[in-house]
Amino acid sequence: MLQGKLVLLDYLVHRTVNVTEPHKLTRSIQVARCLLDGSLLEERSTRVTTRQLSVDRDEPFYSRGNGACRCVLDHTGVEMYWFTSGELHRNHFINPGAGLDPIMLRDQLFELWNRKDLQTLHLASLQGFSKLSMPLEGLLTILESCPGKQKGRSHTLGHNVLMDYQIWLKEHPQVNLSSLSEQQAVALQRRALSLLTDTQSSFVESLINIYQLTSLDPAILRLHILKLQALKCYKEAAIISMKLKLQKELNMEEVCVPLILQGKLSLAESFVTGHSHLEQQLVTLLDSWCHPSFRVEEISKRFPYLSLSKHCMAQIQPKILTKHILRLVEKFKINQALCPNAMHKRRLDSLRFLMYKRFVEKSMTEENWIDHVQYVVADDLELQIQLVEMLVKYCNLRKVSQWSVRYKIPRHRLPFGVWETQQTLPLHLQQIDLSDSAQTDEWIPSHSHCQKFYQVPLTKDKVHFVDTPEALQKCRNIVLKEGGIVGFDMEWQPTFGCNSTQQVALIQLAVFDEVFLLDLSVNRFCQHPDTINFIRSLFSERNVLKIGYGMAGDLKCLSATWHQFLEEPLKMEGVLDLLSIHQKIQRSKVSKTYNVPKEVLVRDDSTEKGLSLLVQQVLGRPLDKTEQMSNWEKRPLRISQIRYAVADAYCLLDVYSILSSNPAYFGLPADLCSISSGQSEKSGHKKDKPSQANKGKQAFSKEACNSDQYVAVPKEDMIRMLKQKGFIQKQENTDHTTQRLHQQEEEKLGDILTYKVTPELPRYALQCHWAPLSGLDPDTLTFPGGAPIQLHTVPPALLPRIPLFYVCTRCGKVFWEGSHFGRVLSMFQEVLNITHEDAESAAGPITVPHH
Repeated sequence: MLQGKLVLLDYLVHRTVNVTEPHKLTRSIQVARCLLDGSLLEERSTRVTTRQLSVDRDEPFYSRGNGACRCVLDHTGVEMYWFTSGELHRNHFINPGAGLDPIMLRDQLFELWNRKDLQTLHLASLQGFSKLSMPLEGLLTILESCPGKQKGRSHTLGHNVLMDYQIWLKEHPQVNLSSLSEQQAVALQRRALSLLTDTQSSFVESLINIYQLTSLDPAILRLHILKLQALKCYKEAAIISMKLKLQKELNMEEVCVPLILQGKLSLAESFVTGHSHLEQQLVTLLDSWCHPSFRVEEISKRFPYLSLSKHCMAQIQPKILTKHILRLVEKFKINQALCPNAMHKRRLDSLRFLMYKRFVEKSMTEENWIDHVQYVVADDLELQIQLVEMLVKYCNLRKVSQWSVRYKIPRHRLPFGVWETQQTLPLHLQQIDLSDSAQTDEWIPSHSHCQKFYQVPLTKDKVHFVDTPEALQKCRNIVLKEGGIVGFDMEWQPTFGCNSTQQVALIQLAVFDEVFLLDLSVNRFCQHPDTINFIRSLFSERNVLKIGYGMAGDLKCLSATWHQFLEEPLKMEGVLDLLSIHQKIQRSKVSKTYNVPKEVLVRDDSTEKGLSLLVQQVLGRPLDKTEQMSNWEKRPLRISQIRYAVADAYCLLDVYSILSSNPAYFGLPADLCSISSGQSEKSGHKKDKPSQANKGKQAFSKEACNSDQYVAVPKEDMIRMLKQKGFIQKQENTDHTTQRLHQQEEEKLGDILTYKVTPELPRYALQCHWAPLSGLDPDTLTFPGGAPIQLHTVPPALLPRIPLFYVCTRCGKVFWEGSHFGRVLSMFQEVLNITHEDAESAAGPITVPHH
C-alpha cells in the first residue's frame, strides 16, 4: 500500500515536471522518501474543496486535469493534493515526531461541537493545543475549516476555539511569532488576515492580537479591506479597518458613503472619530449634500456600484442631514464655517418658525420677533431676501419696504411692488422702529392679565439685580441660610439650533419674600471666582432645598457657561425637580386644583404644558409665557421680561408649598423628595399589569399618536404632494380617477394648497383641534413644529378610494378611514373620553363640503 502510494507520488509528480521547476520537485521527492522510509506512522486521506486548498496554501497548484497533484512538505510530513474523478483529495503522511495533526484535532472538535458538549470541547481544545508542534499554524488550519454562523447558535465553533486558544496562550506566553522566521511569520499573518471577514468583536480582536496583524505591511491590510468592499461587506470593512487602525490608509468617502446610505451613520462617525482631518472631511461631505443644487445622481456617478433605494434616499434628506451635521460640529468641535449649507438650512427653517409664531400663531411679541429675526438672518443676503419675500404674505408693502431698505436688498431681487413703495416712504419711515420699550411697561400688569395668569405677590423693590461681587455677597447671605427653600430657574438666548451651545444669561433665585436675578451677561461678573464658588456652594448645600423644574437642561447650560463644571462636576445635594413630581401627578390622573373654584379646573384640551400646566393645575392660573423666547442677552431687560423671570422662579415656591401641605390630595407621598428624577412606575408596582385604560392609551400612542391637533388633506392635494416628493411617478396612471387628476394643470404646491376644502369635524374626534392647511410649508411639506408629512406611509392604490386624509401636526402621521377604523375609533374613545353616542354617530360617512 505504501509502496503503491510512493509510486503514485513519483508518477504524478513526474507528469507535472514540464510545467514546474524540476530541481524543486526532485528535492521534494527525495525528502519525502526519507520521511516515508520505515518511519510512517499514519496515513489519512480526506476529500477537500478547491476553496480550502486556495486558502490553506500560497504555493501554486500544478493542474493538468485528472491525476494532477501538488506536494507540500514540512516538518510534520508530506501533504499531497490530487484530482481523481473530478474530486480533489488530500493525503497526509505524518512524521511520528511531529506532534498532533491539526486535522485530527479539528475533527475531534467538530464532533464535540455537533454534540453540543461545550465543556468537553473546552478541555479537548486546551489539551490539543499543547500537543500541536506548531500551535500558531495549527490554530489557523482549524479556523479555516470551521463553519460559519449556524441556526440556534450564539457563537461559531471558530469563536469558541479562538477563545479557548487565548486561555491556553496565557499559560504558554512563549508561543508567539517572534520564534519564527520573518517569512514564516508573514505567511501566518496573511492566513490570519484572510479570516477577518466577521465583525464579532472578540473574534477579530483576538486574531489581530495573536498574529500581531497591525504590524503587517499597510498595503497588504488595505488590500484586504478593499476586497471586503468589493464584496459589498461595507460594515465589516469599516469595523475591521478600525480594529487594524487603517483609517489614514483608506479613502474616507469610499468607506463612509455606503454606510451612510445604509443608515449606519453612527458607524461612519466612529470610523473618523479621533482623526481631525477625517472628521472635517465627513462633515464637509454631508454639508455638500445639503446644497440646493445637489443631485443624487452625483453619488451614482461617484459610486456606480451602489444601488440607491428609497431607504437610501431617506438617509440623505437635507432636514435629517442638517441635524446630524450640527451634532457632529459640536461633538468634533469643528468650525461652523465648514458647513455653510447646513447652517443656511437651519437658519431658513428658524426664519419660517419665527414667521409662524408671529403671524400665524400670534404668540410672539413684535419686539421679540424683531430681535430673533435679526439674529437668524444675520448678514446672509439670501436669508434677508427670503425674509422680505415671506413678509409679503403677511404684512403690507410699507412694512416690507422698511425691511428691504434696512438690508439694502438689490432692486432686481425685490418682490413686485416693493421698489415702488420704497420710493413713496417718508424719510422717518424708511427704518424699522427699534425703539427701546424696556422702561415703558408698568410693574403691575392690566386687570385682565392678572385675571388670566399667575401673579407674583411681590412689589418691584423686592427684586434685586446681582451683577457685582458686593451684591452677590448680600444674595449669598440670604439664599444660603440653613433650612431655607430656594426657587431656582435660568434664562438663555434662544439660538433656534443655529448655535449648539447655549450659555446662561440670567439666573433667578427666589425666596419667600424676595427674588435675586444674577446677571451673567456682564462677563467680568460671570467669570468672577466668587460667582463660580457661589454656584458650587448653592448646589452642594444639603441644608438648603433648591426647587427647579426640568433641571437637566439647566445644568447642561451651566456647564456650557462655566467649563470648570465639565472638569469638576457640580455636587448636587438638597435638590428637588418638580418635573418628576408633575409626571407622577399626571400618571395619577389628578386633574383638580387645590382650593380653587371649579371653573378653573384644567381641561383635557388645555394648551398649557410643562411648568405652566403644573402651575395651572395646582394654583389655578397658568404662567404668561409670552416672554419665554426673549432676547435674554439684550440689556436693559424690559419690565415684562423681568416680571416673567421672577414669576418663573417664585411660582416654584408657591407650588411646593401647596403640594407639601397636602400631598395625598395630589396622589403624592408625604416626602416629596423621595420622588427621584429617575423613578419609574415600576418601582412600586413591578408586577402590576397595566389597566385597560392604560392599554388603550399605549396602543393609541403607537397607532394614532398622542396629539389632539390634525389637518385635513383632500385627495387631490395628497396626490400632488406624493408626486412632488417622488412617491408617485408623473407617468403613472393607475385608474381613470388618478389619470384625470394627473392631467390637470401643473402648479406649484404653494398654489394648489388653496384651502378650498373645510372638512366637517369627524364626530369621533370632537375634542381634536383642526389646524389650517396654511401652516404647512409648501416646499418642505413640514409643519411649523418641524414634523414632515409621512407620505411614505400612504399606499398609492388607496388614492382613488379615500377622499380625505387626516395628518397629525405634531408627528406627521397620516390617517384615513379604512379597515382599521374601528380599532382607531376605540382608541379615540379611550383617550379622548368619547361617549358611546358619539362613537355610534362616528360610523356614519364624513361629508366634505365644497365652497
